[in-house]
Amino acid sequence: MAKLTKGGALELIESWAALQAKIAKAEEKRNAEMAPLIERHNEELKPVIERHDTRIAKLADEAEAIEQQVLAYLQEQGKDQVLATGKAIAQQKTEIKIGSRTIDPQKFIEAAKSRGQAMWDCISVGVAKAIKLLGEDEIDRIAEKKTTETVVRTLRLQ
Repeated sequence: MAKLTKGGALELIESWAALQAKIAKAEEKRNAEMAPLIERHNEELKPVIERHDTRIAKLADEAEAIEQQVLAYLQEQGKDQVLATGKAIAQQKTEIKIGSRTIDPQKFIEAAKSRGQAMWDCISVGVAKAIKLLGEDEIDRIAEKKTTETVVRTLRLQ
C-alpha cells in the first residue's frame, strides 16, 4: 500500500462525503417507501394490541397489589427471611456495604507527624472547598496545574 499524500487524503475525504450523501439519500428513499407499509401495519395491529394490553395491564395491577402485600408482610416481620414456593421466592435480607474510608485530617496529622516530611505526601486539598475558603485568586496563586495534550481525529460532514 502506497503512502497517502495530503492530496490523496483530500480526495478520500471528498469520496467519503459523497458516499455519506448517497447513504442518506438511499435511507431517505427506503424510509419513504416503507412509511405507508408501516402506517398500514400499525393500523392493523392497533385492535390486537389494545385487546391484549388491557388484559395485561389488569394482570400487572393484580400482581403489583400482591407484591406490595408480601413486601409489607416481610417488613412487618422485621428480620431476614426467605419465603419460597415452587414458582417464586420472596426475601428480606440485610445487606451491609462498607463504603470507602474517610480519614479525619486532624487525627491523621496527629498520628503521622512522627513520620516527618513523608506525612505531607499523603495529604491533598479539595479544590472546591479550598476555593470557597481562600478564593479563586489565592488558589490560582498557590496551585500547580497539570497540562495534558490529547490528539483528536475526526471525519465529519460540513
